[in-house]
Amino acid sequence: MASEWRKVKEDVLVVLAAMAGDLEAFDELVRRYRPAVLAVAYQISGSWDDAEDATQETFLIALKALPTLRDPHKFGAWLYAIARHQAMKHLNHKQRWEFDELLLERWEAQVEEDTFERMEKREQYEQLHKALQDLPEMYRLVLWLHYFEDMPLKRIASFLGVPLTTVKWRMHEAKRMLKERMRKA
Repeated sequence: MASEWRKVKEDVLVVLAAMAGDLEAFDELVRRYRPAVLAVAYQISGSWDDAEDATQETFLIALKALPTLRDPHKFGAWLYAIARHQAMKHLNHKQRWEFDELLLERWEAQVEEDTFERMEKREQYEQLHKALQDLPEMYRLVLWLHYFEDMPLKRIASFLGVPLTTVKWRMHEAKRMLKERMRKA
């Protein structure tokens, strides 16, 4: 049955089935929304370990509370609120958006160029990372979900509980601000 849920494009149908107790439908919702929940949790906590814990707790809470959801169309926004709350519980005392050395090491390992080009790429990556960090959260999150988590704009809108036009506008503004910051760097 899980493969059947993957064919269903509309989240609301999967939400209704999950609300009726279909665990395979809930598994499909986890598959669809886990990257977004993890991204939100990481942005708040700044730690992948804390983000993983908050993500698991978010889905456990959502599973238990799903029967109380009043509007299945607002599942994404409801889940986003739970994710933010759980991530705040896991927030450590480190500076938010601390540079993730593990990510940089993985990125460098994939680069197969000479040392000079690698140093140049690393500098560009650090500039991009800093520029992303400097964006306000609502813009940074939309970019992250779309480009790093491959989430469609429509699902981002559902997840954040805002109209699609708002997500498109935030994406446009985020790109503009990012270009501006990169030019200054």
